[in-house]
Amino acid sequence: NTAASLTASWASVSNASSYTVKVYPGAGGTAVATITSATSPFVISSSNYSGILGGTSYKVSVTAIGSGSYTNASESTQSSAVTTLANPTITSMSSASGAVVGGGTTITLGGTNLSTTSGVTIGSVTATVVSATNTAVVLSIPAATITGNKNLVLTTSVSTVTVSNSYVDCGTSGNFFVFNNEVVGTNYCVGTVVVPDGITTIASCGFANAIGGNCGNIKGNNISTVQLPDSIRILRSQAFGGNNMTSINLPEGLTTIGNSAFYIGGTYSLHIPSTVTSVNTAFYKTNARSITFASGSQIASMTDVFRGMPNIFSIAIPDSVTTIVGVLTFQSNFATITMRGVTTLPANSLPTTVTCIVTSAGNTAVNGYSYASFTTAPLIVTDI
Repeated sequence: NTAASLTASWASVSNASSYTVKVYPGAGGTAVATITSATSPFVISSSNYSGILGGTSYKVSVTAIGSGSYTNASESTQSSAVTTLANPTITSMSSASGAVVGGGTTITLGGTNLSTTSGVTIGSVTATVVSATNTAVVLSIPAATITGNKNLVLTTSVSTVTVSNSYVDCGTSGNFFVFNNEVVGTNYCVGTVVVPDGITTIASCGFANAIGGNCGNIKGNNISTVQLPDSIRILRSQAFGGNNMTSINLPEGLTTIGNSAFYIGGTYSLHIPSTVTSVNTAFYKTNARSITFASGSQIASMTDVFRGMPNIFSIAIPDSVTTIVGVLTFQSNFATITMRGVTTLPANSLPTTVTCIVTSAGNTAVNGYSYASFTTAPLIVTDI
């Protein structure tokens, strides 16, 4: 039930050492709750009476308990009151996997006092309330019917709560959901996506499209170009998985790229800003053609960074990287790896298809690496 409460107040009684509050059904009879050591004003709620119901009539009495010569106590007259319902709150928003083309997107709102939800609107569009409990409301959002940036308004039997600008235009077509500066899900984003300034995080599977796995079978997105704002800090796992992207910018200030953030789909180049602190597994099964790192990168080691990249042609590993473990690729057109600072390069950590390695003069890790498994040993180009 939606959170409910009664507030009992009383004047102090001379020589009283404590007060006991009793709660009765509205029609009277046997007490349903007895609460000792109460102080005025006293709130009766589910924390001290688990059976309390919203919008329900009760009777309440107070007994002053004396001490010393005042040990006798008499219960007050029972006063009638009706419980009040608490206002709803929304504390989270998440997008469900499994949305299908033509069927709309399912999202879940988390919060408190939501069980009497009677309606949810996004702009002028009404969402379908699939289910509602005290802590969660599941909604089905109509497909491709909402344009422009809109507020989400949830109404219960008590009041309404608004999430401002929770529904934002993708750019070319479609919308995405925003909560606490995080993109949590999408509704059919097609073409160019422009993420507005102020957004700091793209949730796991946030812009994903039909890739299965942890993202379920989300469909409907078909993103070609992504424009991220300078405010972006985190791209969670498979954030853009499955899209046929040709371009995405990664601005300075970005610190985290999650596992397989660009999983499958598209052909593009990635330039990793210097503020990214780790890229381990970030590019798993990424279709990028080339990957470069900004000057000043702080990344010191790489583990399984380039595993399973079918279209990679060249990689420029930052000078800050000294240790490489398991840098494997599974494709035939790998051309160039640039690595100047690497001092640890285990056996079998380079793809046998690489044709050129650019490194610093005297780099023993590169020059001493065993190229016996290569059909043709790569050309080693050193800085002068």
